[in-house]
Amino acid sequence: EDTPLIWAQVLRAMAGTDESVPLAGEFALLPEIMTKAGHQRFTTYIDSRPGLTDAQKRRVVTAFLDKFA
Repeated sequence: EDTPLIWAQVLRAMAGTDESVPLAGEFALLPEIMTKAGHQRFTTYIDSRPGLTDAQKRRVVTAFLDKFA
């Protein structure tokens, strides 16, 4: 259940990077569990806010999943 929320942490742990390094595929699981419209809104929201911390991103993902999953 928590995989979409911790996926970036898993990828960072495997890659040995910190949250300052952008990750490709950080939100790869979301299209599978979120409506298409919700995912489009999520992508627009995230893209317009560079520099969010992993904790902030988790809160955003949680909010969008609550509304669009």
